[in-house]
Amino acid sequence: MSKLDALDKLRKLRRDREKLAVESLGRERAALTAAEARERQAESDRAAYEAQRAAQEDRLYAAALEQPAVVDALERLGDHVSELADGSRRQDAALRQRQAETGQAETDTDAAREAWRQRRRDADRLDRLAERRGLARRKAAEIRDDVAAEDEASLTPPAPSGSRS
Repeated sequence: MSKLDALDKLRKLRRDREKLAVESLGRERAALTAAEARERQAESDRAAYEAQRAAQEDRLYAAALEQPAVVDALERLGDHVSELADGSRRQDAALRQRQAETGQAETDTDAAREAWRQRRRDADRLDRLAERRGLARRKAAEIRDDVAAEDEASLTPPAPSGSRS
């Protein structure tokens, strides 16, 4: 009986797995169909745009042939716009160069500040070291003076008490 239950469970699991696979395949197929529809719509939109642009160019060209003075004015305007664009590009390049120089100057300033801080820390450390050495020298001088005073005191005979020299 337990073998039959196990077989039934396996069959049920297999059916469930197949059912999930079919559902998953259906979802994937629907997503693919939607993507293809979006792609076809985008291609259609691009084709319509190109057709509209070509028609507009044709109309402008036909109008330009009818009015040569307007064509010359449009060409001069186009040249002026190109010059302005070149000037704008030069200004952008100059701005980028100034920004780079500013960034480099800030980096140099930071490096100089850090170098100054390091020199200040080194000077403070040397000052503390000199101070410690100075204290040690004064202490050594005091000890030498004390030893010399003791040596001198031990070498001189004590003065007789009550008599004046």
